[in-house]
Amino acid sequence: ARDEPGARVRLLHACRARAGRRTRAREEQRARQFFFQNGDDASAYVVNPSCQRQDTYGWTVENSGTNTGEASDGVASNAYWNLWKGSAFTSSMTQDISYLPEGRYSARALLRGNAAADISLTATIVDPDGKVKESQATSITPIGASGGNLRNGWILAETPYVTVRPGQVLRIAMRAAITGGSGWWSADD
Repeated sequence: ARDEPGARVRLLHACRARAGRRTRAREEQRARQFFFQNGDDASAYVVNPSCQRQDTYGWTVENSGTNTGEASDGVASNAYWNLWKGSAFTSSMTQDISYLPEGRYSARALLRGNAAADISLTATIVDPDGKVKESQATSITPIGASGGNLRNGWILAETPYVTVRPGQVLRIAMRAAITGGSGWWSADD
């Protein structure tokens, strides 16, 4: 069932309910892998998949920065991408990945935000002529900076699989929108 993302997610949730902390550590370890090909880690294809450089190198960014203190791994000195504003905003981080081996891919990231945030993770296949061939997205329900199954309100988001063919580009995007008042969101590997 490695190629069935739904089965893996259901299994994760079922294990979490039974195993408690032991599963939390396993989920944190799995969350560090940015995306998968046919169930195997393919994060090496992502430029700067982690915020440890404390910059957005490799990403096309609209309204984002970095922060420390509440990283998903619990190490206060580790950086993550973050944005807080006192008024409505949109923010995104996008990366086009070319020359991928043919196969099925699923994007995975740790995301969080305040309750007003609309946050999503998308995996899109783009043909060489620029046409979108396939797109899969997932969104999270932000819970703030505390609670949840991971530290500091982080939530594991994973898209359904998309199929990359020769010559196609995989576009991964993390997006947040705050439509009323102040808000914040964060992303990590």
